[in-house]
Amino acid sequence: YYFGVGDRADFAITADVYSRGSWNGYLNSRYAKKYKYNGSLGLQLIKRVFGDPEFPGYRNLPIRYRVLWTHRQDPKAKPGRTFSASVDFGNPDADRLNINSGTTRQTRNSTKSSINYSKTFANSPFAFRASASSDQNAGTGNVNVQLPTAALTMARIYPFKRKQVVGKEKPWEKIGVRGTLEGKNQVNAPFESLFTDSTFNEMRNGLSANIPINAGYKVFRYVTLSPSINNRLYGLRQTIRREWNADSNRVDEYKVNELNGYWTGNAAVQLSTIIYGVYNYKSDLIKAMRHQLTPTIGVSYAPDYSDPSWGYFKSVQVDSFENFDNYSIYATGIYSAPGSKENGVINMSLNNTFEVKVKDLKDSTGTGDDKKLRLLDAFNFSTSYNIAKDSNRWNPLAISVRTSIVPGLRFLGSASLNPYAWNETSGRQTAEYWFEKDGSIGRWQNARVNMAYSIRPKSSRNKSKQKEEALSENGLYYTDFVDFEVPWSASVGYNISYNRRGLSEVVNQTIDFSGDVNITQNWKFGFITSYNIRDNDFGDNTSFNIYRDLHCWEMSFNVLPFGTFQSYRFGINVKASMLQDLKLNRNRNFNVPLR
Repeated sequence: YYFGVGDRADFAITADVYSRGSWNGYLNSRYAKKYKYNGSLGLQLIKRVFGDPEFPGYRNLPIRYRVLWTHRQDPKAKPGRTFSASVDFGNPDADRLNINSGTTRQTRNSTKSSINYSKTFANSPFAFRASASSDQNAGTGNVNVQLPTAALTMARIYPFKRKQVVGKEKPWEKIGVRGTLEGKNQVNAPFESLFTDSTFNEMRNGLSANIPINAGYKVFRYVTLSPSINNRLYGLRQTIRREWNADSNRVDEYKVNELNGYWTGNAAVQLSTIIYGVYNYKSDLIKAMRHQLTPTIGVSYAPDYSDPSWGYFKSVQVDSFENFDNYSIYATGIYSAPGSKENGVINMSLNNTFEVKVKDLKDSTGTGDDKKLRLLDAFNFSTSYNIAKDSNRWNPLAISVRTSIVPGLRFLGSASLNPYAWNETSGRQTAEYWFEKDGSIGRWQNARVNMAYSIRPKSSRNKSKQKEEALSENGLYYTDFVDFEVPWSASVGYNISYNRRGLSEVVNQTIDFSGDVNITQNWKFGFITSYNIRDNDFGDNTSFNIYRDLHCWEMSFNVLPFGTFQSYRFGINVKASMLQDLKLNRNRNFNVPLR
């Protein structure tokens, strides 16, 4: 059933009915106001009956539901204010029970919803934002709800800067201050008990104020010195206490309703610079190579908040042998508890980029400018050294590389090198260096390489880019449409990863393939698949697609022939978005019996 509601909204009721008592009901509405906003509302009701009453295994499940809401505001509607919503909320098993919901929705592990509002205040550094969000776990059925979260932020200001600067800027005038005042409420509970009084009583809430102070100075002409101090204040309405229960031989924990708060902070200083190196070649083709290095070294310090002078930690007996341990009275608060260890870290990083200047072969006159090519977009190293630790002070050396020098080819790589040896029996890390053990600087802890190559005719690239920009301006996505002006496209990707956990090593390799081709002027065929080299099989995401352009209509056929969720989907519908409910669909999932 379908009807319009004025010029700005419509309403549709559809249903799926099965012979043994199962049914699905859908209530959908769309609304739009030109240059203001647009969105959609939906309600799904799912009723499932399995088996027959006279046979074992009969199940008549209660009605499941899902609420869907999307809202988008036109950026030009209210400058300085935005409101958006993306809600997908309901019973965790609703998608799994609805065989027409599609493989993607049936196999997802979590469902997220969010409603956001923001406002910037003209001619001031202040802005306000408020949000509500939820994260549903399909496996456990638990829902993490944050409702509401509100924050008042202040952009960086320079409180000591003169309104009219005369002469050289003073050092204190470069000191900048930012701020964020936030209130948060959060609860995690099973979906069935989410809207009960007990759940609301368990809601955690608090206030926080974050005030970072920093500055930047040029020293030794080419080096940037950046000192900073971070201050964080927290306010809570509950703390915890723990006591040793001699009768049950355990530690009991109870909550104390009281207004309480704490401060945490750290201080840091960082030095960085940029070094350029240029090498000129005696070649007609390659003219020069430029190497840019960005070394950075920094020191940060945070105190040990478990010291009794702070009052953040208390001591409790933990066993019948009268052993004691410290615990934070803010351990179960909505914000992270203060750290129990002193932290003094030296951070080091070295970022590299490489460029070459080559002759433009397309310039037959030889008078044009040379062409610049980026050999390596990034070739970075980073590590840190914790002064406050007794042993194992070095963190693994992180290495990353990124390049796209060949058109259509993207290369990403990362690795982690651990300088410490591990016990050959237990697999645990020791305080001994690999260099002391066998002369090597370390052992690879993990590594990952991703290579992807995409190709399509050059003549269609500009047209596709123009279409993508035009659709983006109207809040639409280019990937949701079939572009017949691209006669063919193909991509292949190779992924390899190495992980070491204890004494075990795991290597995974996959090859991804995808592509499409115009069979005729109105027929297009496409496919997506991946091959796992280690398991010697194709992934569950292998799919084949056939599309037919029927002028004002369109037809599509999608089949997943392998894996757990084998299915096919056939559809004929009108292209016009305002008539998107005028369609005929046929879906079949082979792993879930129709009821």
